[in-house]
Amino acid sequence: MVEAEETNATATMAFIDIDTGIEYKAGDTVDLSGKSKERIEAMASKENRTGQILINILSEEKETE
Repeated sequence: MVEAEETNATATMAFIDIDTGIEYKAGDTVDLSGKSKERIEAMASKENRTGQILINILSEEKETE
């Protein structure tokens, strides 16, 4: 069985995270810890202040027995 272990993301463009003040460049790994599902979904869509897709979500999967 495969279960989602945690969600990781990479920046699709340069931006500054308004929650943390961290500046990301395209391709950087984005820290999603502490972010709500709604905030992550907004960052992964055009439904945010920039109107641009800011992150590409990558799921790490863990094999369970």
